[in-house]
Amino acid sequence: MLPIFELFAGGPLGTGKQWVSWIHRDDLVELIIDAIKDPKYSGVYNGTAPKPVTMAQLCSSVGNTLGRPSWLPVPDFAITTLLGEGAQVRSFGLVYIATCI
Repeated sequence: MLPIFELFAGGPLGTGKQWVSWIHRDDLVELIIDAIKDPKYSGVYNGTAPKPVTMAQLCSSVGNTLGRPSWLPVPDFAITTLLGEGAQVRSFGLVYIATCI
């Protein structure tokens, strides 16, 4: 996403209404390191931020942080062309609600 925003061409995928469960890279790395060091971790973990946002909210925040606009949405047909069946996840979104570890 960042290179597109840096070129002043950033925007949401599709309608922007789909939910995105995101996580900052540093937080994910910390989770992985903790899981490696601490034997109480077992099973599968999904690393996400505590509150999911819509794609439009995420793109707006990225644009604001970079001082770039978030104005150019990627149309659904382009997503389907690039991702095939995987486009359904991007088009409809998935909501993961984080719980404390």
